[in-house]
Amino acid sequence: MKLAIVGSRRTKFTDPKAIETIYKFFDENLKPGTEVILAGCPMTRDSWIRDYLISHQIKFEEFNPPGPLGISSRNRRVVEESDELWAFWTGEVSGSGTMDIVHISQGSGKSLRFFAVKDDKMEEEKTIP
Repeated sequence: MKLAIVGSRRTKFTDPKAIETIYKFFDENLKPGTEVILAGCPMTRDSWIRDYLISHQIKFEEFNPPGPLGISSRNRRVVEESDELWAFWTGEVSGSGTMDIVHISQGSGKSLRFFAVKDDKMEEEKTIP
């Protein structure tokens, strides 16, 4: 199975415990042998997911945008190449590549788990804004 994991930038989380909460979720839910796909960012602002995968020796493939205007095509590719998606969102709409991927995935028929993260609380949402 190919699992895409996407999430808001580390700097948008207001409490470092939020990332710890997500890491605990990864510990409990990432199955051995899962192939992980990341929506890469050339400025490494989304490195908190990558950091976890590297520290746990989980193989991943990172799709970086092909140039400054390629974010939309990168986001479509992330959805196309994955079987399932996990999205972690802080609630901030402006410039949200995470929400772009979520909206693309909604029309794809692929499984999507959407989590709202605020401070050290994480809840799986059934409705997507």
